[in-house]
Amino acid sequence: MKKIMSLLLLTASIPAFATSLATEVEPLALEKLPASSEHFAAICPGLLEDCGPESPLIVWRQAQAQDLFYAVTPQLEVKKIRSVPGGYQQEASWALAQYRHSNADDAYQHDGLTKGGLTLFPAIYQVSKTQRAIALIHSWSSAYDSGEREENYADFIVLEADGTWRTAFRNIPFSSTETIKACFTERDFARNTHCNDEKWRTLKVTIQDTGAEYYTWSFTMKTFHWPSFTAKSDIKIDTWSYNKVPFADQAG
Repeated sequence: MKKIMSLLLLTASIPAFATSLATEVEPLALEKLPASSEHFAAICPGLLEDCGPESPLIVWRQAQAQDLFYAVTPQLEVKKIRSVPGGYQQEASWALAQYRHSNADDAYQHDGLTKGGLTLFPAIYQVSKTQRAIALIHSWSSAYDSGEREENYADFIVLEADGTWRTAFRNIPFSSTETIKACFTERDFARNTHCNDEKWRTLKVTIQDTGAEYYTWSFTMKTFHWPSFTAKSDIKIDTWSYNKVPFADQAG
């Protein structure tokens, strides 16, 4: 999952071609702070008792605003915290533990995948000039003797200033990986440097301010297939894209 996140943050930062009628609005990356940092040491005691090196609290700093932090507790409470003279001030809080993810129903289970938990992707996405969203990820995974597989789906949730939220987009395919072992004997491993059949998928989100109330989001999914016993240059790439406007699929 960490590898996928790195790839997604990289692709999200690549500028797209802007038209004369729209301005691109890039996602804002969040930087995870180590437990040894002074900001973590100052923020953690007010939220958790366990503030040691292995603390379950996650603290992110917004890269473009060095005084703005997001803390995530093990109970999936998200705290927006700002550095102010003399300390830190909580500006808002969202309790997401009871959020019902659109992809968490058992109806989505297939091919023996096991339901995982919820995680937040480290980025902030603009929905309008005044509203921002986070990506809440639900995962399915499976590991077996000959390989492993993981699929991740996102609900993009607008965090309102009063502690409530609205779901802007539901059940967006976010990323996936699949590895199937192809070498089983010492001879296989000796003869081949690429002994796995690999597939992975990454999502790039491009946001355009077209002058409307809500920005237009472009979702571009790239699927990579690296067959076993082939060179890395033989990776096959398929791309597909579609546009959506926040809340457009919801009644009312």
